[in-house]
Amino acid sequence: MINLDEVISSSSDLEPLPMSVTRLASMVVSDDTDLNEIAEVISYDQSLTARLLRWANSAASANTMPVTSVDDAVMRMGTGIILEVAMAASVRKEFNQSIPEYGLTEGELWKHSIASALAVDIFKGRTSVEVPQESFTTALLHDVGKLVLMQYLDADTLGLLNTARQKGGASERQAESELLLVHHGEVGGLVAQHWKLPESIVTGIIYHHTPEEIDEPLPYVVQMANIVAKTIGTGHGMDPTDLDEKQSALNYLGFSEEDFVDICDKTRENLQEVINRYK
Repeated sequence: MINLDEVISSSSDLEPLPMSVTRLASMVVSDDTDLNEIAEVISYDQSLTARLLRWANSAASANTMPVTSVDDAVMRMGTGIILEVAMAASVRKEFNQSIPEYGLTEGELWKHSIASALAVDIFKGRTSVEVPQESFTTALLHDVGKLVLMQYLDADTLGLLNTARQKGGASERQAESELLLVHHGEVGGLVAQHWKLPESIVTGIIYHHTPEEIDEPLPYVVQMANIVAKTIGTGHGMDPTDLDEKQSALNYLGFSEEDFVDICDKTRENLQEVINRYK
């Protein structure tokens, strides 16, 4: 068993998000934020300004005037995409490290996180369930708790976790809960709280494996995104317990198996191109 107080303390040790990104996250989920306020927040962050302008122009067609100002970028991209770019750029360094405790090589958590986030964008327009604005960010961060828990998984603990999964049929989350008394979703929620992200994102991270416990759209969206990302070969791949989660999410979002295959294909197509944009 690990020391929960130490885990809670370690959840605040990850490099904090830039203040501009934290403010953007809160503004995007608000109903009364105007675009001028968002542009003002961005304009005080030179690194973010440069990245957004580059992104806005990469998405522009040859017949469109170049985007040369933050105001133009906000109008061109929209608030949701702006938060996506800002958040992904901010966490890339942390997510690129290897996590051998979870069977993830260098860059694999980042790749899985981006694939999950990309899947969310493909869901829009395909489901009658509202896909919340913060879904991309929540999907991107859903496994951030693993960056903390990995510090406490020594050889003996890993052996017990693997036995619980392989011989006991437990899911990764179930094994963590039974043996560690906390799972990576809960720890990820602590990290999101430390980063002062909106409560909806915190909740989406905590319940991304068990959305039925609160029956809200965001955790189901993230659950489905995680399954898509695993299906196309990112992360540590699918295991038998993921099949139950897949069916639950398909039912909630109203996707058929054919829809799922198409979403996986489109996510796979977009993945490498988007990863290259963050280099």
